[in-house]
Amino acid sequence: KQWYQRRVRGVNGKLGCVRRCRDTGIPQGVVLSPLLFIYIADLLSTRNLPVVVRERTEGFKFADDESVAVMGIQAQCEETMALVLAYINEWCRKWCLIVNCDRDKTELLVIHPKSKKPPETPTDLYLGSAKILYADKSKVLGVYIDTNLDFRPHAAYILKKCWYSWHKLSSGSTRKEGANGPALALLYKTVVLTKLLYAAPIWLKQRLDFFNGFMASVRLKIIGGQFHCSKTLSEIQYRATVPSYSTVAHHTGGIGCQIYT
Repeated sequence: KQWYQRRVRGVNGKLGCVRRCRDTGIPQGVVLSPLLFIYIADLLSTRNLPVVVRERTEGFKFADDESVAVMGIQAQCEETMALVLAYINEWCRKWCLIVNCDRDKTELLVIHPKSKKPPETPTDLYLGSAKILYADKSKVLGVYIDTNLDFRPHAAYILKKCWYSWHKLSSGSTRKEGANGPALALLYKTVVLTKLLYAAPIWLKQRLDFFNGFMASVRLKIIGGQFHCSKTLSEIQYRATVPSYSTVAHHTGGIGCQIYT
């Protein structure tokens, strides 16, 4: 109540706390902040665009992330995107917001069908006075989207994460000490496979070939973990129940999830 009546807050700096009067914004952590964010973010919607633009445009929002897809021939897409950026710039000016136009923050990605004819050089587009850079790939909600939609950059990124996690989990396990086969299999399914399954219906089926070597290494490590000198014959005969990636890709959409837990 005091904030809305007096609009004064303390700002901590090197010289101590300074009292400043503010005529915009609200302090971080105020209960009203999430409600105002939802209200203002909802105003940034493609339904507020002109009908001609809206027919070729689709917006995707998740919390404070916004993606806009424009479909059509390249010249038509560039014209439409320029109108969308002008609309976003006006919205930001109205609500006193600044968009970070640095690389990896705000990018343009041209996705074109596979054809022999190379795409035309795209036109420079601006958000206000800031130039928006074109990228070969862009990370959207944890998935790298590339210009060819073959998901090679994302597969390489996931493979690197899987190798790193698996090395951390299994490097201390040998045939004589460390985690045995069942423990390694459980760790693999819980820590590594969950990274692989993120958004798997979109990209995994196309890029199974990336993970052949990694899968062979995982199976070898898990089977080798059975031969502890202190284990009984029944434990040595344990067969590691690690599903193949083709099975993973086939069952990702539904009932097959029970295999991995």
